[in-house]
Amino acid sequence: MTGFSVKKIKAQLDNDTDGAYQKWLLEKLQGYKSEVESSLQQMLAPEEYDRLSHLDRALTMALLVVSSYSTGATGQAPTHRQTDSLSNVFNP
Repeated sequence: MTGFSVKKIKAQLDNDTDGAYQKWLLEKLQGYKSEVESSLQQMLAPEEYDRLSHLDRALTMALLVVSSYSTGATGQAPTHRQTDSLSNVFNP
């Protein structure tokens, strides 16, 4: 899994005039979530299971925030509440 920079994500979502970046990001996050869910179905050490469970919850929240984010495609700037939510998901 590669790292994501919250500032870069917010900037790209804000400038996403056709919604393509948001769609790509949602697909990436869903792919990571599927990988984590598959791993959770295997026999894991308790520490690894806890780590993956937390990651699964974080990915679920990231998917919710990104899917509800008003991108540049809407012609509206995101509200502070949206940008704060995005920051909280990626930087708790």
